[in-house]
Amino acid sequence: MGQHLGRGGGKHLLEGDRRGQEDFALFEIVCFALSCCSDCMNNSEETHDEYDDRVVYHHDEHHKKGQESQHRHKSDIRHAHNDPNMVKIQNGDTTVNLPFKYVHRGIGCVVMTHGLGAKNPRVKTHENDEWLNDVIIPAVETSGSIDYCAYTARGHGDSTGWETTGEVDGDQFTWKRLGHDMLDVASYLGISSFVSAGSSQGSATALFAAMYDPTRVKAVIMLRPPSAWNRKPQKKLESAEKCRERHPDEMNYLCLKGTAYSDLPPRSDPSYAALKQKVLILTVEGDVAHPVSTAKELNSLLPDSSLHIAASPEDAVRDWPGVIQTFLATVKM
Repeated sequence: MGQHLGRGGGKHLLEGDRRGQEDFALFEIVCFALSCCSDCMNNSEETHDEYDDRVVYHHDEHHKKGQESQHRHKSDIRHAHNDPNMVKIQNGDTTVNLPFKYVHRGIGCVVMTHGLGAKNPRVKTHENDEWLNDVIIPAVETSGSIDYCAYTARGHGDSTGWETTGEVDGDQFTWKRLGHDMLDVASYLGISSFVSAGSSQGSATALFAAMYDPTRVKAVIMLRPPSAWNRKPQKKLESAEKCRERHPDEMNYLCLKGTAYSDLPPRSDPSYAALKQKVLILTVEGDVAHPVSTAKELNSLLPDSSLHIAASPEDAVRDWPGVIQTFLATVKM
């Protein structure tokens, strides 16, 4: 059974500053097995590297797409500018194209994004993220007629455009910048207000989006918030270098470098106390990359937050859709 905790003590905060190697052959073997045997879907490789989400390929075509994308050269810029399945975000003179799925069902909308692809961001997308597809989307689909949009973060999957500035603007892959991306995705699709949601890196993205524009973001759903405030970049920088060595013709390793220097706002930042929206925080016992301690601290910092702790990932997948459905019923869309 999981635990549920109401919001912790809200605090009036002073303003502070914002601010062994796995064998890749094993990964390829796992991916091959997943594509050949649907029974393997529940036995996908789980890594404990920072912020990596377990990847479950829900459809063979998604797995095939992920395999194909690994072999594209960085100079082979995909022609996405006229692709209706891409959200286009303008960054100065550069257009960043993000794959998305937008389901129109009625009133209100949940905008969500996935966690970091910690071994190779190229194979991580909104289509194969377990926590989006097994938890958040089923919850939304059983919550009346709420719209939802799931999208792939920059530097992941088939996103394009970021390559032209990736090496000179590594900050674009940090959580704080990804928060702006979520708002830009909603603007591009004409979504005037929404519930922000995500898993791991995506949960940090959702929180930053709400802090940046609390009038548009009506509530926040944070699955497995990542470790914060005591982060050490070296491990992630090492992962970035390994990714670069394994995929010398791709630039997705830059996402890992951006994550290395990402963090939530300091605990003393007034943005926490200023966020009056409802925030649902969901975490799992024993997940070292997404510690319960971070979730509990967020629960104490955010005035109208609630915390649910699952005993295991299996319990989370079973119970959290219902928890999210109940939460959404309390949000004024």
